[in-house]
Amino acid sequence: MTARRLSQAISEGDGISLIVPATDPGSVRVAEKQGAEGVVVEQDLPGLREATGLPIIWRSDAPPAEVLALGADACLIPAGALEGDAERLERRYAEALDLGLECVVEVRDPDELELALERLDPEIFLLSPRGTDDGDDPLEQVLDLLPDIPAGKLAIADLGVTTRDEVAELARRRRRRDRRHRERRGSRGRHAAGCLGAVSRPGTMRRPRRQSRHGLFAASQAMPRRRHAAGRLGAAT
Repeated sequence: MTARRLSQAISEGDGISLIVPATDPGSVRVAEKQGAEGVVVEQDLPGLREATGLPIIWRSDAPPAEVLALGADACLIPAGALEGDAERLERRYAEALDLGLECVVEVRDPDELELALERLDPEIFLLSPRGTDDGDDPLEQVLDLLPDIPAGKLAIADLGVTTRDEVAELARRRRRRDRRHRERRGSRGRHAAGCLGAVSRPGTMRRPRRQSRHGLFAASQAMPRRRHAAGRLGAAT
């Protein structure tokens, strides 16, 4: 079964697109019927590619050629590993793109984000909370990273949500943060990058009316693309 590209799936429309974690082909078929826009896997699930036309993100460490052979459409690259072995990660990133895979680059803080932009300049980011015990709200950690995502990029937030109310809260807080940022920058502020995401469990939410869709990570429509200047952080979301 032929899948759409991940970037296409999560940037279409003007609402929140959601991506489900795959546990078996049957659960993915159900999630697809409920409006999921993509699938995340951490292990080989025989029959998954045949079961769905959704784009599949491979979230475990594996060579790009193996990821492609397993039927995935995108792979995860951890920006944190750039600090210790940048050349290997750059080769893996380039190999994945050459094979036709899309790369989702995971960042956990502003330093990793800046490093990823300088060394890789990816089109899709996974914004992950730091996972510390300092009591910080994971959503606020992700929202703090959004202003530094350049216009035209796609961002997926690694956040656990299980209900429609939590998805609505995510969207509400994102809009509030956007308004505050525009007020600070004024009319001369640059356009926002377009996407924010959320994590859900399969089968926990029915598709809300109009904007929200069922799933794991979420993203909204991107602004028109602009090239990122190496070493500089871009516009806000």
